Amino acid sequence: MNIFSQGNILLVEDSTTDADIAMMSIRKSGLRVSTEWVSNGLEALTYLRQAKEFDTPVDLMILDLKMPLMNGWELLGQMKEEELI
Repeated sequence: MNIFSQGNILLVEDSTTDADIAMMSIRKSGLRVSTEWVSNGLEALTYLRQAKEFDTPVDLMILDLKMPLMNGWELLGQMKEEELI
């Protein structure tokens, strides 16, 4: 069984061009997944907190490490601190 036959992907990417490419690649892969895109770590934290609250976990996160406001490393640290991972 494909673990991503029905799952949730969170794309965290500040570049619109890179996000478009990633989203197109996911669509073309044939995976039947829900994909959400946020443009920085702060938006990702908000999304992840809500996902935890409503018990709709993220199965895969594609994370840009170099972003404004909160970079990927800071996001990962905050996720660990809040037990979001």
